[in-house]
Amino acid sequence: MANASNPGGKILFVDDSRLMRFSAQKCLAEQFDVVLAEDGESAIRALADDPGIRCVVTDLMMPGVDGFGVIQHIRNSEDKRLREVPVMALTGSESAEDRRRAIELGANEMMTKPFRPPALLDRVSQLLAVEPAPKPRTSTIEVPSAINVERDRAGFLGRLLQAMALHLRQDLPISLLQVRLNAVRVENGSRVKLGDSVLKAIMRQIEKVLITTVRIEDTVGRTGSDHRTLLLPGTSAQGARALRERIHKAVADYAFELQGHRLDVKLDIYLHVPDKSIDPEQLIAYVPSDGDDDSVFGQQVRQVNE
Repeated sequence: MANASNPGGKILFVDDSRLMRFSAQKCLAEQFDVVLAEDGESAIRALADDPGIRCVVTDLMMPGVDGFGVIQHIRNSEDKRLREVPVMALTGSESAEDRRRAIELGANEMMTKPFRPPALLDRVSQLLAVEPAPKPRTSTIEVPSAINVERDRAGFLGRLLQAMALHLRQDLPISLLQVRLNAVRVENGSRVKLGDSVLKAIMRQIEKVLITTVRIEDTVGRTGSDHRTLLLPGTSAQGARALRERIHKAVADYAFELQGHRLDVKLDIYLHVPDKSIDPEQLIAYVPSDGDDDSVFGQQVRQVNE
């Protein structure tokens, strides 16, 4: 039930990104009571436990039960009240297929991430036909308009050092994904010779895929001519593995082209979960051997250096 301070009622906001949840709560709390969920499973539990939820805002790409699963659960519910709850889907993807699928499953609205908090508040208010609250004198938190991209190795190393110090000191999870170009073939199957200009053109396309797949608080580092390194603050090994699968799918779906030819691009994506004993420069240069694509807690890095 709505209260005097929040006449709009309760909103369930679902996103695996802490920054997105924090930003949404800050702005939506001006008008609504906000219930937060970090994945689809916890969102479904919240909907079962709290019949007062009037609207759901959910990210589409999440590990485990994703936003598509949340929408499907709502629209297939035996509870008529729940089936009629309006749903706004959030996506950082440029995939028209994802947007089409969300609408077909029953999303009422779509909104692109990263969002501006005032725009999110206005869209939810419109969805529920609630008169927007007067704007406060102090500005709400602003989410950056683009994913962080560190354009050189030194800048990425500095950011990695800072993030490792903070996360390991506070016992927070942190992961890296090292994305390396394995092979490029044209439609007829012949391998592409990766000269400097060709490599740069392909890596620009790969970087575009990464930027539209990772979260707003993640960093894409240009750490080598044929690879990029993703810094994933607050992300466990399980979460990083889920992101790795999403990247592989996004790469498979992306229409890579070069001089009018469609390309088949293959990537190797290695997961590193560092501990405080690991030299960050060695970490981003390390490639696991024997077909193992993970170096959890830097154990393999220490073995290599011993």
